[in-house]
Amino acid sequence: MVKCVPTGDELYDSFLGGAPSPDLTEGIGRNLEAVISDAASDLWSQGDRLAVNGTLFRNHIRDRIERTNAPFPTPAYVNIDRAYLCGEELEASYASGNWQLGAAIAMVSGQDQDSADLDSLRNDRMTLNAALAGQPRPAAGCAQDAGRRARRSAARIARAMGCMTSLPPGSGNRAWRRAPTSAWASIT
Repeated sequence: MVKCVPTGDELYDSFLGGAPSPDLTEGIGRNLEAVISDAASDLWSQGDRLAVNGTLFRNHIRDRIERTNAPFPTPAYVNIDRAYLCGEELEASYASGNWQLGAAIAMVSGQDQDSADLDSLRNDRMTLNAALAGQPRPAAGCAQDAGRRARRSAARIARAMGCMTSLPPGSGNRAWRRAPTSAWASIT
């Protein structure tokens, strides 16, 4: 279970014309998730490593905080009784010698209890990463462990509930760990 406490902006922001929303309550979410991942090494060259991860999820959220985009005196944010989100993520990473490459795509959609689409969800997202390390390093950074998947799951639920407004730097593709680099590129 994930709880999302209203932020100061949600409680008191009226920047876009809505009134402050001091009566917001915390959102509570439950998540169902299916993950499949695989990793292989020595595919095209000695010491290279490929990791692939696919995730499907569905969130049931009670009292989701949603922006109204309505003019004053309507509150800028309200609690929605029930919201249902579903989505998928696909990630791949490859490391060989000094090079590390990664790609990820994430899609999420959602509806409220009346089957109306939620328009405040993050846009679908695609991330491409490339890095050239100063020195070759083992490709073990592509490996995933149960703890990392659990942290990613908690972060995904929080993002879907609106608890986090942006991803931490470099987190678009968590299956891929960035090495100290002399060259770095990311497209989001």
